[in-house]
Amino acid sequence: MNGRIRMVWFIAGILFTAAAILACFYAGLFGSIINTPQGDPQESVTAFFENITAGNYEEAYARLGNYATLGLENEPETGEGKLIYDAVRSNFTWNLKGDCAINGYSATQKVKVRTLNIKRIESEIADRVDGIMEKIAEERTAAELYDADGKYLTTVTDEVYLTALHQVLADADVYCVERELELHLDNNGEQWLINADKALMNALAGGEA
Repeated sequence: MNGRIRMVWFIAGILFTAAAILACFYAGLFGSIINTPQGDPQESVTAFFENITAGNYEEAYARLGNYATLGLENEPETGEGKLIYDAVRSNFTWNLKGDCAINGYSATQKVKVRTLNIKRIESEIADRVDGIMEKIAEERTAAELYDADGKYLTTVTDEVYLTALHQVLADADVYCVERELELHLDNNGEQWLINADKALMNALAGGEA
């Protein structure tokens, strides 16, 4: 069961690591001289998060300066992964905190986010599986539980895991955390672009701060 549970964290992690591609941004930023930065950095931050929450990932990524993608558009193939993916998306909220601080062609904007924490979900599932397995074992015969080697059938362990997962996600609000992000932006002469960092990626994918 432990290997099964660890898979949850692995699925969430690949959402923003395997698919992340660096974009060619800084050459354009420093290759021209413009007297006044164009656009509003706060508008770029707002557009990014609005498109993320709406699932418009291509439009959201257009607001990034250092990545062409964060991989969030790649839904997991397994049913369990899809459940967690949907839960992370549906429980994510955000709001701007304070004014944007602008210094020439650089800016910072604080954002308060609330997101599902997958590691807490993983821990709670681990705490519940033994109790669920004991209950199932009381109701079924050995032939319905074990294979020829005396190990639990895969169908049984899958059932136990999914039962625990559904139970935990039914109270997903309990496993949400709030954190404050400080986003850094640069102006490329045409618009303000966000420099995504580990804190932002973790928040979007339900990882630890």
